[in-house]
Amino acid sequence: MRSSALLAGVALSTAVHALDLDDICTSSYLAAHFPAVDFYPGITLNPGSIAASVVLNASVTGNVFYPDITFDYCDVNFTYSHDGLGDSVVLTYWLPSPSNFENRFLATGGGGYAINSGTNSLPGGMGYGAVAGDTDGGFGPIFEDDAVLDFLVANGTRNWQNIYMFGYEAIHEMTVIGKEFTKTVFNMTTNNATLYSYYQGCSEGGREGWSQVQRYADQFDGATIGAPAFRFAFQQVQHLYSNVVEMDFDYYPPPSAAATPFGAATPAQNGTVSAQAIAVAQKILDGLHTTDGKRVYFTYTSSSTFTDAQTAYNATSQSWELDITSLGGSFVEVLLDLKNGSNLETLEGVTYDTLRDWIWEGWNQYNDVLMTNWPDLTPVKQAGAKIIHFHGESDYSIPTASSVRYFESVRQIMNPGLSYNASIEAQNEFYRLFLVPGGSHCNYNTAEPNGPWPQTNLAVLIDWVENGIVPVTLNATVLQGENIGTNQQICGWPLRPYWTNNGTTMECVYDQTSIDSWMYDLDAFNMPVY
Repeated sequence: MRSSALLAGVALSTAVHALDLDDICTSSYLAAHFPAVDFYPGITLNPGSIAASVVLNASVTGNVFYPDITFDYCDVNFTYSHDGLGDSVVLTYWLPSPSNFENRFLATGGGGYAINSGTNSLPGGMGYGAVAGDTDGGFGPIFEDDAVLDFLVANGTRNWQNIYMFGYEAIHEMTVIGKEFTKTVFNMTTNNATLYSYYQGCSEGGREGWSQVQRYADQFDGATIGAPAFRFAFQQVQHLYSNVVEMDFDYYPPPSAAATPFGAATPAQNGTVSAQAIAVAQKILDGLHTTDGKRVYFTYTSSSTFTDAQTAYNATSQSWELDITSLGGSFVEVLLDLKNGSNLETLEGVTYDTLRDWIWEGWNQYNDVLMTNWPDLTPVKQAGAKIIHFHGESDYSIPTASSVRYFESVRQIMNPGLSYNASIEAQNEFYRLFLVPGGSHCNYNTAEPNGPWPQTNLAVLIDWVENGIVPVTLNATVLQGENIGTNQQICGWPLRPYWTNNGTTMECVYDQTSIDSWMYDLDAFNMPVY
């Protein structure tokens, strides 16, 4: 019986692979191989909305999350609605040619306040024979940072459906529907073939990845998650800290000459660093504390750029002025103050204690939907899923220590009573953290041109999930500078890179002093901060 079933499965698989892209990339074929319109309770799929087109010889170069690639694919879009709401959510799936399909599905996320990355992330699945998907979450084709307005119905009234869609529901629905769609299109339900499902995302896309892993333990076989913006209230308000420091010192540093490429629009800078600028920089690097000295949150490393502290030039007054960071300002204005807007107009009267209070308010109001730092991943481990978590050590937007904090929280919650080494070993069975030396925010760092960047994380993850090849170190490539193309390896936390033989040999070593430098006591709150 097993031999007959196996032969039947091989025959069906062969039949599907005998089709070409033109065969499957038609509205009629896709409608005939569509999930049942009511297979997902509470959702109605709309097969009449299917639009499909063949794209040949698409080429993507220079992406930091997958190698250069040229590929053919079927671009598919269709909609669904939530029963009783009358809404419309657009899903996009890129299907590889049947001959290149490797029984894989890849879900992707967005960045900032955008729930998808457009066409930037989808090619990441093509090189690995995966159907790749994203969602517009019901927000429409363009969901930029100022579209945080979609979180309100009107001033004072939250649109909770949109908040929860952004928080985790939209990615989940896109994944569940996408996996079923993949199985039906490639006849996997008929031959009972295994579909491997993966997630890849960074920044807000990283937060979205954790939003799925923490809630739906068996949804993905593996996830590669970079610089996640979890602890959303902390993360967004943290962006305003540098602005408040500048106000506190009443000093607004001009950028360096290299950072002012707009000719006469701003005065040329000579690169001189004043004592005031040094004081502002030191205060930023000290991190947010309350007026009585209690630490509120992490800060960036000294090798990061001071992006949050960027100032604006006023041509009328011929002076540099405060430039309020919209990522933080819009969070306060819209999600806390419930006002239509894209940024705070002023920070007048805002103190370090105000920032702490805003964090507490956001934490309290959105803990179940946006915070995404649940530390008990026992169901994930039991489901057999694998997680690669990485973060650049020179990240200017999301403090690297925030990822260390989460990894250590998971370790402590899941392994009570074990020694440190034993608990690390237990955690590494399914979840590994890698800090990228010199890495910037979801990208390599132009200021450290010969540093490695983990461009092939999805390939590493697939090897771990499907072939049992454990990533003791994380594969990386130098993507710029004189050593471009050089392969390097990144140490797994808590081991740290140590260079010997005049910088020619790297060892991954245990260095308690280095480890301790990433640990912080966030004593401004009575609640534990995971």
